[in-house]
Amino acid sequence: MKKSIIDEDDCIAKFSPEPGYSIIQTIPKFFIGTIIIAGALYMNVSYIGWAGILLWIYGLYRYYYIRNIKFFLTKEQIVVRKGILSIRTDYLELYRVRDIEILQPLWIRLLGLMSIRLVTFDSSSQFLLLKGIKQSDIANVIRDNVQSARKENKILTMDRPYPGLNG
Repeated sequence: MKKSIIDEDDCIAKFSPEPGYSIIQTIPKFFIGTIIIAGALYMNVSYIGWAGILLWIYGLYRYYYIRNIKFFLTKEQIVVRKGILSIRTDYLELYRVRDIEILQPLWIRLLGLMSIRLVTFDSSSQFLLLKGIKQSDIANVIRDNVQSARKENKILTMDRPYPGLNG
């Protein structure tokens, strides 16, 4: 039985990139791979065709890699689990979140998706990007939990001016 990273009682939200996002991210790899394979068949040069096959394999790997990314939101943390062969789990304490940005380029908005970029006070990773998730109010839920985590941990944040600016 697969053990969960987060206790189900602690998890406020669990989400992952949508299948449409995974497909859009891998289409160029499949398209270019197909062109390379077709060119190799047309020119009767089999060793070039292997590059197209490798590109297809890489495209499949990326598709499943994106589909295996999981985001967990608790009262205190955002946990990101990703990987296929080797799995990496990142933990971000919510009180470390400085700013929340919702990113919606045209192609992602047409699919009803969004990405959320969390700007943090963490020096090791200043940004956390939650890509390709379904449009929802999850950014507001994260924001509310960030505020709660700051109050609970008695964290006071102050905006610092950029060095060299007077005023």
